[in-house]
Amino acid sequence: MTTPTTWPEWRDWVKNQRKRTPWSFVLEVLPNGHPKILEAETFYRERLDGMIRRYAKSPKRWPNMDAMERAIMVYRFDCAESLLGILARSPFPSPSPQNFGLVVEWLLITCWYWHGEFHWSQYQEHVQLALKVHSPVPVPSRPEDGFAA
Repeated sequence: MTTPTTWPEWRDWVKNQRKRTPWSFVLEVLPNGHPKILEAETFYRERLDGMIRRYAKSPKRWPNMDAMERAIMVYRFDCAESLLGILARSPFPSPSPQNFGLVVEWLLITCWYWHGEFHWSQYQEHVQLALKVHSPVPVPSRPEDGFAA
């Protein structure tokens, strides 16, 4: 593994990590997609954070993950890729290669909690609102009415 030295290289690193798990796999594990990610994330949070920290200390290989953990990591990688897209075009200096582990933790734990988790919760609210406002047919809003929240 080549250690990223610029923000664009970090974005490429994240993309390479992310592409190991296709969206088709994520949709098999989370068939209701986005609405279930926050619930699953809350349940798996400590375990995933620990795996990320272990990888950050010894980045040869990711710890073994079950299907749900891999699916959740796709969301974390997507969040990191989004942020790195901004940083790649910014004047902010790139981190030192010696800080690889710190950057991995910052992207996949810290930034996820400050940006990603909020983003997905807001996304879900906006999708539900858009469906109610723009749908040509009534959209159920409660699980007992057929909406899988």
